[in-house]
Amino acid sequence: MVFDAVLPAVGAAASAIILAMIAGSSFRTMLVALSLQILLTAGQLASIKAAVGMPLLNPDEILLVWSAFLWMIALADGRASARRSGALGALIVVFSAIVAVSATRGAAAGYPMAGTITLAKTMLMYLVYFPALWLLGDDRRIEVLWKVLLVGSIVAGIVFFVKGLTGSGEGVQYLYASGLRIGSRQANAFAVVLLMLLARLWLSPSRPPLSLAVPVAMLMVACLVISSTRALWGGVVFAVAAAWMLGLFRRGGVPGGIGRHVRILTIAAVSAVVAITAVSALGIISTSQMASRVEGGGSYSLPIDIGLLSRLISWATILDGAGPSELLAGRGIGAEITYFKPEFGNVWTMSFIDGSFWQVLLDMGLIGVAGLGLIFSLALIQSARLFLTTPDIERASRAMGVFCSLILLLVASMMSSVLTNYNYVALWAVLLALLQSERNREADSTRGAGSLYDQGSTGSARTRSPETHNGGHE
Repeated sequence: MVFDAVLPAVGAAASAIILAMIAGSSFRTMLVALSLQILLTAGQLASIKAAVGMPLLNPDEILLVWSAFLWMIALADGRASARRSGALGALIVVFSAIVAVSATRGAAAGYPMAGTITLAKTMLMYLVYFPALWLLGDDRRIEVLWKVLLVGSIVAGIVFFVKGLTGSGEGVQYLYASGLRIGSRQANAFAVVLLMLLARLWLSPSRPPLSLAVPVAMLMVACLVISSTRALWGGVVFAVAAAWMLGLFRRGGVPGGIGRHVRILTIAAVSAVVAITAVSALGIISTSQMASRVEGGGSYSLPIDIGLLSRLISWATILDGAGPSELLAGRGIGAEITYFKPEFGNVWTMSFIDGSFWQVLLDMGLIGVAGLGLIFSLALIQSARLFLTTPDIERASRAMGVFCSLILLLVASMMSSVLTNYNYVALWAVLLALLQSERNREADSTRGAGSLYDQGSTGSARTRSPETHNGGHE
């Protein structure tokens, strides 16, 4: 009753109040949109959409469209510019064009419009990069963005944990061997916020106090455990390991030296151990069930994990029967495949694929895979390079946060559609914009230092010139 009746009514009333508060401010609009994505599940956002009678867009999507509209007005007025969007901006434009063409092909092919529209609008959220880049041109706004994401994740994490503690609520499932699992996409946002928090604790001069940061880190880890999402578990481990290795090669080293490395790893390890122990002690998921989840155990008596087997079958179905043109350009957004899902014991027809790059391969072919892969590969290289070279420690901490988040997302995208099918695509676009904004500021500071150096050299030359001239006369 709460989810079907009360929540939509409250959401509709709150939406009117929120719109009155944020009208005219693109930055506040975007903050509210991202907060809604973290605080509410996809099902809750859809319930609000249904209650208000919006057939196509969720409340968060409407706010993002409004924010983009205000950016376009600023662009026309000359208050915004797209010239500093960099190579990432160019790649996002190219990928969005591929999405638009593939959506047109999907509609022309007669695929179910619901799947075509949902996938197309989600992938087009990478265009949020441009208004976000405009809005993040100020350090103070970056700090506000970080605090909003952190507070939103804390509130959503508490609700998430209570669901696991009570064993009831939307998304709560029970698996045969690995016990309780909450199948909510919010865990992806928790993982990103956790990694950005660890990067700030490691490097940022304005890092939060441990008395606040450690409990938050424990909460995020506990939520990741309860989500039972192995791709996120592996992604966090890979990201922390990559950050450790990258930190060894930073120009000028990391403040605090090896002691800082050991301290942050100790905090991360202790937070993980305490969170896992708490989840087990409270009877939410036992350590043996966690181990079973890692091993892929179950009641199916198969030599391979049932979830992986289902994905392999779906991926093989995509390749099976695909001609050269379909492999190159895909079948159009909304294309469906029919395959046997062993976990359900039935044949299913679906347009949504587990695995971001396999989803793109089905819909947009190798051209789309290359476009999406280039965006994240370039961003990964740029974030690592910025961390290694910038003398600004605050900027280095932000670059490291983005670097770890990208590692996490790329690992998770191998088994889930986190880069293509979730509304968090808007949040990933904001992370990319944050990276480009920091690169722009780094370039400005470098040019400023070079300009000061040139002026100093010119001034010295002018000072020496009379001396040289007089010396010539003498």
